[in-house]
Amino acid sequence: MRVSIRKSDNRIIEAQSGDDASLDALKANAKAAGFADTDVDIKVIPDAEFKSMMAAQAQAEAAARPVKSVADKLATIGLTVAELKAELGLVK
Repeated sequence: MRVSIRKSDNRIIEAQSGDDASLDALKANAKAAGFADTDVDIKVIPDAEFKSMMAAQAQAEAAARPVKSVADKLATIGLTVAELKAELGLVK
């Protein structure tokens, strides 16, 4: 797997597989996305390492995401818990 990795936090920016993927394309794509050449590492890694890095990245993102309460989630659509209960017939 060919990857571009942001050096500052070891985050995968882009990955390509296949015979037509080139390291130069990864470098150009990272530069076009605004990453500094000095903060990007372009390399080939085994698929197992790629999967491990992606899993760790997803876990870190999930941990950083704030957990919303049901009430907060309902508020995003303009509904209260009491209104939802009434709508579902859970209130007598």
